[in-house]
Amino acid sequence: MIVVPTQISGRQVDPTGQYRCPLCEVQSAGDSEDPGWVRCPMLDGKMICFGSCVEFQKVARSEDLDSHYDRGLMLELSSSVGRSVTALRSTCVQHQIDVASEQIVEGFSDNRLRVLRADLISTLAGLKRREG
Repeated sequence: MIVVPTQISGRQVDPTGQYRCPLCEVQSAGDSEDPGWVRCPMLDGKMICFGSCVEFQKVARSEDLDSHYDRGLMLELSSSVGRSVTALRSTCVQHQIDVASEQIVEGFSDNRLRVLRADLISTLAGLKRREG
């Protein structure tokens, strides 16, 4: 299960269609098949495509980052933004908790979202211990 933040269209991100996702560098705001765009707190609120959002969610909440097949994504981002992998993961997981909490309060959830939120809170606690 993934947490789905509020999405906007590519044209809302950039009416010229030139903006590219800073994470995947493939999707652009002008793509004919709009993937949806979300704000990313790991990038100080820059917009990223929904596909990158999903990929980074999975990496951020991984119990064993060293063996995660997409761990290179987080390592590359860490290098490019000058923040630790743990700090980036914490930021992403906290965002997932915030979005899930909003959806639970608004009544747009089922029990799986509550379970996921509890798991995310546990994951964040473990990451905070590592940062500590």
